[in-house]
Amino acid sequence: MALVPVAAALAAGLAYAAVAAAANRAVPEPFMDEAFHVPQTQAFCQGRFDVWDQKITTPPGAYLAAAAASAAADALGAGGALCSNSGLRYVSAALGGVATPPPTQPCLRLWR
Repeated sequence: MALVPVAAALAAGLAYAAVAAAANRAVPEPFMDEAFHVPQTQAFCQGRFDVWDQKITTPPGAYLAAAAASAAADALGAGGALCSNSGLRYVSAALGGVATPPPTQPCLRLWR
C-alpha cells in the first residue's frame, strides 16, 4: 500500500501539469491573481526577499519553493525558465502533486 500515495501524487501532478499546459496555451500572460503572485515569486527567484506586495495575504511558502527550485535549476544550467509565468504554473503543478496525497488518505481508508 505504500505505492498508493506515490501513485496519487504522480497522477495528481500529471493532471495538474496538463491543466498548466492548457492554461499556458490559452492564457500565456498572468491571469487573475497571478498578476500579484508572479511578480512576487519572481522577486524571490532573484533573491529579493525584502520585497513584499501588501495585497498578498498568503504565506510565502510557494514563493520560497519556486525560488529553491529555480536555484536548483540554475545550478544545473537550466537558466531562469522556472520563474517565468509558464514555468511557475508548472512549479505549482508539482507542488499540487506533492500536496494531494495527504488529504486523500482518509478516502483511501474508506475503500479498504
